[in-house]
Amino acid sequence: ESLWGHLLPHWRPQLHGWRFFLWRSAMAAMLIGVLDIKVGARLKEVKSEGVDVMVALDVSTSMEAEDTGSSRIDLAKQSIQRLINALDGDRVGLVIFAGDAFVQCPITTDYGALKLFLDGVTTDLVPVQGTAVGRAIEVCAQGFDPDSPASKMVVVFTDGENHEDDAVAMAEEVLERGVEVHTVGMGTTSGAPIPLYDRFGRSRGFKNDGDGNPIVTALDDATLIQIAEAGNGTYVQAGVGFVNLSPILGAMNALNQTETSTVAYTDFTHHFHWFFLAALLFIFAESLLNLTFKPRTA
Repeated sequence: ESLWGHLLPHWRPQLHGWRFFLWRSAMAAMLIGVLDIKVGARLKEVKSEGVDVMVALDVSTSMEAEDTGSSRIDLAKQSIQRLINALDGDRVGLVIFAGDAFVQCPITTDYGALKLFLDGVTTDLVPVQGTAVGRAIEVCAQGFDPDSPASKMVVVFTDGENHEDDAVAMAEEVLERGVEVHTVGMGTTSGAPIPLYDRFGRSRGFKNDGDGNPIVTALDDATLIQIAEAGNGTYVQAGVGFVNLSPILGAMNALNQTETSTVAYTDFTHHFHWFFLAALLFIFAESLLNLTFKPRTA
């Protein structure tokens, strides 16, 4: 042991132990800082200006037709995503319909939540088949907050093959309540067959009628134009892979913008900087140890 000072002049067990401890503490503090620990969620009133919009999406089997470059329902969902991205302070909700209509997402300013609901929409969500456009407009009108002073509008994405009710009369009725109705025609007037797929996504041909002939579904643009006119709205027909939303956004901007207030969660308070500061202090302390302790001599 008396030779250690000659053989290992820089060996200081306690010093190296403390340096190792400080380096490990610095690494641990940096890793915790990277995790970005957040504390203190709280509610906050958020004020915004905008209008109230209810979007009605047709989920009948005819929306599986692929005469728009992709399936009609996929293009409609992409277009609704673009519509949501163009909003700023407006409240929006989602209604899905086929032979009946249901609220998929209540009217909200949480666009992220609405997109999650939209992503899960498929053509088998509504068990009653058909295309009840009038019922969809009615459910959308019922989904608005009656106490909200904001202007209100309904946007219907459908191929227009309405066989269930009088959608034109319903558009006139909701217009009397101050709700505009806009329509977006998904599909082409020449039509397309309805493809069938198995549970693995493989094609199984097309949906046939009782005689074994493929069922061709075509866009009923005449009815959709009548609905839009009755609801003092606009009509837009989908192109191949794209829907021009400019008329709808222009009509939305022309409505009276009303200030609304909602209660929402604000972001948590971030505390990562304290851990990074602690890591710097540990590294600084380690460097001081290296300068303070001199190598011992015999």
